[in-house]
Amino acid sequence: MGKMAKIVGVYRAARAKETRREAEGQQFLIPNIWELHKQGNSIVNCLPFDRLCEEITTWLEGKFPLMEDYTYAQWTDDVEGSTVMYVGNPGIDLCWDEAAELFEYPQNFTKDYGLMILPIYVVFFSQFVSEDQEMPSLWELAAEWFGWGVEMPWWLWLPNNIWATDNKKFYRLLEKAGLSNVADTFRMAWHDTGTFFLDLEHQHDSYYGEDDSVYEFTVANIKKLTRLWDEARPIYDRGFQACHETCENPEMYKTIVDLLGRCIVPSEKKMTVKELKAASAENKRRTAGCPERDEEEDHDSE
Repeated sequence: MGKMAKIVGVYRAARAKETRREAEGQQFLIPNIWELHKQGNSIVNCLPFDRLCEEITTWLEGKFPLMEDYTYAQWTDDVEGSTVMYVGNPGIDLCWDEAAELFEYPQNFTKDYGLMILPIYVVFFSQFVSEDQEMPSLWELAAEWFGWGVEMPWWLWLPNNIWATDNKKFYRLLEKAGLSNVADTFRMAWHDTGTFFLDLEHQHDSYYGEDDSVYEFTVANIKKLTRLWDEARPIYDRGFQACHETCENPEMYKTIVDLLGRCIVPSEKKMTVKELKAASAENKRRTAGCPERDEEEDHDSE
């Protein structure tokens, strides 16, 4: 009964602070706590309480990105005193297995959001592909599915530890090119927005633990999470607007990749961009194989 009382009490208090217009969205009458009878010692299958939890989680989802199913399941289980909310990144937040699936089966993902996927490929692709020989074919598969229409960028032929991206320069170039919304998409994908929700990296095995995705169901936390989402929402809207724009105008992808290519820098100061490009060309030649060079080497060996 204590679990029910807490959930009902917090919901009453939170809705009491709403304006009249907001309160009109309430679908069910909040039942008196004494009407929410337990069935024996369990709250499982208590229909009035289940309906109330459904209403509350739907209401919360309208305020900030809530993992509604996890929250609802935890509230309506038989564990007394467990009343936390699970939140998530509404942009993109892939665990290792999800990223591996993306690279192997891009067709399992929505092609309309090809721009949201592109930042993952152009920076992290080579980290998930063990053999250089596989990279061109896997890149081509994704490029065809998402409609990028560009070859695998030169820097992906390099080891990850010798190059980096100058993000500030890249965002600046995008804005100068009239692609500021695209900059927001890349910020979201790279968790570089400076906002809580869009930079949130959920620990996918910690639904029962304590991390940045788990919050106690309180009026203060509802208010806090609503404010944090209000801060992130404009970036989110602009970022996904850019996804739709590039899907309708796929020629933008080449411009974006070309601009990023101007922002690849050596990780070590002793190298230059020219040296990076030379190393990339050499690795690409070695990996792809160059018949003329191979014949020369065979002739020399004789």
